[in-house]
Amino acid sequence: MRSKRNSFYGLLSVAIPTVVVLAAYPILLRHLGADIVGVYLLATGLSGAWLFFDFGVSAATLKFVAEDIAADNQRAAAEVVMTSVVFYGVIGAVGALAIWFLAPALSHIFSIEAAMRHDAEWAFRLAGVRFAAFFLTTVFASLFKGLQRFEYSLVILSTLQIVTFGGAILGVLVADAGLIGISLIGMAANLIILVLSVVLAVRLCRSNDVYLSRARPSLSTFRRIFSYGAFMGLNGIATTLTQMLQRALVSAVLGPGAVAVFSVAEMVAQRANQVFAAIFEFIVPTVSAMAGDLNDE
Repeated sequence: MRSKRNSFYGLLSVAIPTVVVLAAYPILLRHLGADIVGVYLLATGLSGAWLFFDFGVSAATLKFVAEDIAADNQRAAAEVVMTSVVFYGVIGAVGALAIWFLAPALSHIFSIEAAMRHDAEWAFRLAGVRFAAFFLTTVFASLFKGLQRFEYSLVILSTLQIVTFGGAILGVLVADAGLIGISLIGMAANLIILVLSVVLAVRLCRSNDVYLSRARPSLSTFRRIFSYGAFMGLNGIATTLTQMLQRALVSAVLGPGAVAVFSVAEMVAQRANQVFAAIFEFIVPTVSAMAGDLNDE
């Protein structure tokens, strides 16, 4: 019963954000134009470059939390979470700073018109901060799934997309927001959801006797995570690199406006793959928990 429920929650965690994004695109394109939306998508997609340094840590966090909880080793589970938080926090901060200072160069690389470069640079910078917050949020999404509470992950990921794109629509329709305005809304949405994720994580962990405040990140725990996640991360690196190169090439050859059209078609294919993966994602924590029970015996 739990597996069916988690599978359904996993499906919704992909379906709801997809519907929100597809509903938002036509409105944003109509009121902002393809060039501005294209730059916005370039900025938000740019942060994906730093996913190169994920190395499958989120997948490893899900696996080892489920395994440690099943083995009644709550302290080890807490150490996995805190080590992942520190790792993601450092990578997110470095990535945000790099994007912040490279923003002027990026506007030239993507062939953005001179009249739009000032706004584009700030869109890139705000996207960097947005990325740092989202990077940390993924740790807690993995934690929720590792604890077999897929509905928590559904709530934060769906709410994030609703607030981000719903807020952008309201900003455009009510406050006549432009590129910087919708970028600020996206950044604020990610920070709000990060805070919500922390609150939910602390409460859920306490109910499972996992006390994050007592755990400390460690090199041995990181090695444990990395040894499992590094191989899984290679697939993510290849996928992210392909997506980035495609968008950069489209922007350089056809202009940022073409990125808006390309991204819609790209997203449909991506979401189809994500739906299939989400339906069966419950298998990872379930099998890991079984392994934890066996190890405990």
